Amino acid sequence: MLHGTYGTGLDYTANQCFQMYFPIASGGGATYLRMSEMNFGGAGTNGLKWMAIMSCFSLYHNNWQSMQNKGIKPYNSNLHLLLGCDTIE
Repeated sequence: MLHGTYGTGLDYTANQCFQMYFPIASGGGATYLRMSEMNFGGAGTNGLKWMAIMSCFSLYHNNWQSMQNKGIKPYNSNLHLLLGCDTIE
């Protein structure tokens, strides 16, 4: 991911918490994927165990805390480490 941004208002479709968003481009348009829609982690020997998101505001602290307070996690129990940025890279 090359770009990320954070919301400044509650996202009512994501359990009323603040979110981080990432554009997914296709052709001439883009759709924004919510951090809460992600599910990082994979079982098995070759499953995903760590994830690094290199984009601006991928783990913006205010919004990350809002997600945690609502019990929203972009990972499952198979992920060991999630890395990201709080500010502009």
